[in-house]
Amino acid sequence: MYQKNSTVVTTALLSTLCAIGWGLIFPLTRAIVTVYPPLTSVSLRFLIVTLAVLPFLRPAKGQHLKLFGISLLMMTVPFAGLSIGMVYMDSGIVSLFLQLEPLILILFGALLFKEKLHFRHLGGLAIALSGVYFVVHSPEINLGHPIGLISTLIAVVSYCVGAVLLRYITLSSKQIMMWSMALALPQIILVATLAEGNPLPVYAAMPWWVYGLSVVIGAISLSANGMYSYLLKKHSFSEVAPFMMLVPVFTVIFGYFMLGETIERQALLGGALIIGGVGLATVLGQKPAKG
Repeated sequence: MYQKNSTVVTTALLSTLCAIGWGLIFPLTRAIVTVYPPLTSVSLRFLIVTLAVLPFLRPAKGQHLKLFGISLLMMTVPFAGLSIGMVYMDSGIVSLFLQLEPLILILFGALLFKEKLHFRHLGGLAIALSGVYFVVHSPEINLGHPIGLISTLIAVVSYCVGAVLLRYITLSSKQIMMWSMALALPQIILVATLAEGNPLPVYAAMPWWVYGLSVVIGAISLSANGMYSYLLKKHSFSEVAPFMMLVPVFTVIFGYFMLGETIERQALLGGALIIGGVGLATVLGQKPAKG
């Protein structure tokens, strides 16, 4: 009994650490992309992370085309979209939209793999969509200039499409993550160059704090993703998923203290509905893992 309780506490602590890490990444990223070109700023982070993971890459014979697709859909498009989104919206608002990913994946599973949809899935989707309506029509979002909202939603959908491709690749989750980051580097540099011009002069003009924050963000991202992959291998989704709903909570807290961000009541209501809908669809009804 003691060992079981200890495992539960450890899982809860590690899952909460993941949520704290991801919650911290959003305001740290926004601190950079609101000062320097967003795509060039993200490319710098990818450059730093790629240099860190390069020595640990293993051969991926016959998997490179799939890895390219995953890197494009789960790294390049999402990170580019989110960085642009945070230029126009507070980090807490952006993180709320990411909570839609489990619901989109459930729909993809039903449409593509004939996975069974339950009433709680449909109910959760309806509740979450009502939350999206409140957030979208909150004062934080300017529908007259919807580029931030559109780029964020594209990022969310792209990530989910990439997640579908994960079913067709045989590498370990650790190798997939590292290969995806490495392959995304030239992609994001190309996109940044086409959209914002030559990134090299911008790199040279960036002060030390941008490089420092980029290193910190990269380290947190690698640590949180690695920890999350470990937790999903060792524990059921129902044990880990509830803690991921804490990500926007921590993002709002960090955004308030670090950037002075605030969130209106209407957005808070929408966020609560989104998190509640996701919880209904992904957590309630899950069978607990046998201990």
